[in-house]
Amino acid sequence: MTMNERAETAAKEKLNILWLYPDVLDLHGGRGDLMGLAHAAELLGLEPEIKRVDGFDDEPDFDWADIIWLAPGEVRCAGIVADKLRPRLDALQAALSRGALLAAIDSSAAAVAKQTFRLDGSVFRGLGLVDMDCREMDQVVGNDIWFALPDGEEVMAIQISLLKLELGEQAQPLGRVVYGYGNDGKGGEGAVQGSVVVTNALGPVCVKNPRFAARLICKALAGRGVELTPDIAPELTQVEDMSFDLIRTFIHKKQAG
Repeated sequence: MTMNERAETAAKEKLNILWLYPDVLDLHGGRGDLMGLAHAAELLGLEPEIKRVDGFDDEPDFDWADIIWLAPGEVRCAGIVADKLRPRLDALQAALSRGALLAAIDSSAAAVAKQTFRLDGSVFRGLGLVDMDCREMDQVVGNDIWFALPDGEEVMAIQISLLKLELGEQAQPLGRVVYGYGNDGKGGEGAVQGSVVVTNALGPVCVKNPRFAARLICKALAGRGVELTPDIAPELTQVEDMSFDLIRTFIHKKQAG
């Protein structure tokens, strides 16, 4: 379906975004990412709706959701979130099996990983939705991060990480690092396994990279048979594109020494 065809559609296609525990997962501009995601949906001709799940006793409506969003929080909070979602894991996995997308940003990677090894020697279990372990580092990695997706789209963001991500055989990197640390300093950024997407990128990443947000949206809607392309007219992203160019130039100057 082209953008013109979407514009001619009488009733806009809806995009349902389930925002989990925003008062706990509340670091690094996570709220801004929801705004960026909704804006990208509107640029694609969709009608976004965001539902917050504020309390751990509240029941998330996974059947309703197209996108399930886990913003960054403290590392320990990722373990708490995993424990609170574990009794609801069957419903969550059913949503993922039908194609709903779960996005885990920065430290929330630990909630969907198999396990996380902490500096104090303790280990906590994640939900095991991604074949990945997380390992707490003794220093924060903070820098720009620039990476390329498999289709060539490039993403520019910020990384402020305490976790090293160690991917197993079933998980694939979300992208290839052009500049920055990524998962472990070895060239991979984030993870994808089925309908779960993990990234270290902050920024907020969906505000700075509307085309990346559009790709997440299209992946989510494809799960319920809505085929869209993530095409956003360049005139609608001029500010973001200028920002990308400025940061790229800055990085090149840093590399040149």
